[in-house]
Amino acid sequence: MPNTFTCVFEILVSKCKIIYRIKISAQAGFDVTMMDLSMEIVQKGMNAIEKSLQRMVDKGKLKGEDKSVILSRIKPTVDFKEAKEA
Repeated sequence: MPNTFTCVFEILVSKCKIIYRIKISAQAGFDVTMMDLSMEIVQKGMNAIEKSLQRMVDKGKLKGEDKSVILSRIKPTVDFKEAKEA
């Protein structure tokens, strides 16, 4: 079974906590599908994750190539069918 994780943004849960979970899951080697109804919101989440990882690179806690691998594990979508198939 592949290591996959699907995350749907929820109104009742802090998006900051969800973004953190997505980042940690991708760092742990999981393929993550990040979904919301708006691609603009999903893109904001991806930008937050990218900035967080870049801070880790700048501090020497993460290699630049590892950042790229982690980001490649996260698939942004607004399509329920695509998220369901993940």
